[in-house]
Amino acid sequence: MMENDGQELSKAGRVVGRVADPLGRPPRFAGDSSPKGRVLVVDDEPVVRKVLERFLRSKGLSVSVAEGGVEALSLVKKERPHIMLLDLWMPKMNGIEVLKAVREIDREIAVIISTANADVDIARKTMEMGACDYIIKPFDLPYLETALSARLLMLTA
Repeated sequence: MMENDGQELSKAGRVVGRVADPLGRPPRFAGDSSPKGRVLVVDDEPVVRKVLERFLRSKGLSVSVAEGGVEALSLVKKERPHIMLLDLWMPKMNGIEVLKAVREIDREIAVIISTANADVDIARKTMEMGACDYIIKPFDLPYLETALSARLLMLTA
């Protein structure tokens, strides 16, 4: 059974998965080629991108990387990641601008903000804009893994 927004429903009407959208983008979960999830890492620092990419791949996740906001938005449209790890302070287009644009494209992507600055006001603002978490650099990789796993479980429930 299908609803107009591409949700696959059980006989009881409960959402059980996602199917490909009319624009031909990859499916969220139904027949998804990466059952553990797709993550987009957006950071202007090459070392951070590489470390996160290796760590996330070692956990069985499909990973794409972008060095800035424009590239990230292009990948969001093309690849439909389940989760985005988004650096807050980048040149040209900062994380707040990217988050706002992502929310206009796809409200279902779980966005986790990453930053070296523990600013409570900015953390609050990004959460109000739809970010689901705010992680301080340097990364606590076990916490990051837990946060990602929790988000993926929530998306598939």
